[in-house]
Amino acid sequence: MARLTGIIALILMAVLVSDAYAYRTITTVEVNKDNERRAERCSQMRADEEIGSCVQYLTQQSRDVLQMRGIENQRRREGQVFDECCRELRNVDEQCRCELLEQIAMWETRKGRPQETRQMQQRARNLPSMCGLRPQQCYF
Repeated sequence: MARLTGIIALILMAVLVSDAYAYRTITTVEVNKDNERRAERCSQMRADEEIGSCVQYLTQQSRDVLQMRGIENQRRREGQVFDECCRELRNVDEQCRCELLEQIAMWETRKGRPQETRQMQQRARNLPSMCGLRPQQCYF
């Protein structure tokens, strides 16, 4: 009888383990499908359409050209553009923000201006943090 109880216990244990493994596999597949859909949606987004103010802000900032005349006016416009950029970034799925910011940085890279490119990439990486959003820093 004790032997039969041991065999039944082993069979039940095997059933429970296989059931748990099947659940884990299904969950993993669902998460992967969600990630694929999100990645596809992100790749279809265009930075100039979704976060156009960020394009403008980062481009202005990378140039660092402030003429002595009209500095205050220039700063006021940059502040307004920055605020609009943050609003646009808030409306973008957190998972897509860095991808869109990377698009902007890549556009600058293609223009072939190394100094401006480095400045823009650094600002683009930190822009979510500057807007109080997540992720706080992008890695590209």
